[in-house]
Amino acid sequence: SKATVSVLYWFLSKPFLILTQPKKKKKKPKIMSPAILTYFGVMNKGFGPLMCLENHGMEWEGKSLTEETWEEVRKSGVCPFGQIPILECGEGVVVAQSAAIMQYVGRKVAGAGGACEKEASVSDMLIGLSEDFWNLLSKTQPTILVPKKVSLEENAAFWATTIPEKLAYVEFFLFFFPPVITQTLSGEQIKFVI
Repeated sequence: SKATVSVLYWFLSKPFLILTQPKKKKKKPKIMSPAILTYFGVMNKGFGPLMCLENHGMEWEGKSLTEETWEEVRKSGVCPFGQIPILECGEGVVVAQSAAIMQYVGRKVAGAGGACEKEASVSDMLIGLSEDFWNLLSKTQPTILVPKKVSLEENAAFWATTIPEKLAYVEFFLFFFPPVITQTLSGEQIKFVI
């Protein structure tokens, strides 16, 4: 349904807005100022970390790579797993993997990852769930590099069966942990009632 697709879009686009920010003025985290997020110039696996950094007020700069500059960065050894995105935070700290970057920001910015262990666990679960959806979509949906991953029939079946099955878990979660969304001077804040 349109409502289900809207919830999926909202959920996948905002895994970084999981918990309410503290009412006090945000303290800048003690990391290299600014942190450097390195990725390609596309909205892909770097988008979640980018939005997380921006939403939580961390000072950061983007470093966009091309195929040529990517080879230089990859060969430099700065990427722990030979892939990007990475977040360079100074003092030799380089965080790789989208989910790890979002969790790192959650730990560094007061309240971003949850005010208690239970809230942090909800945040981590939702980041993991967004990764599950990403993995499902990346297997079937066309991209610039691979425009036809599956047949039209297989793609239709994916949207008719697989996605509704996975969304049932999201609906179950939202039933037991309904989000409370409030508008503040600093922007939209979301907290799950746990």
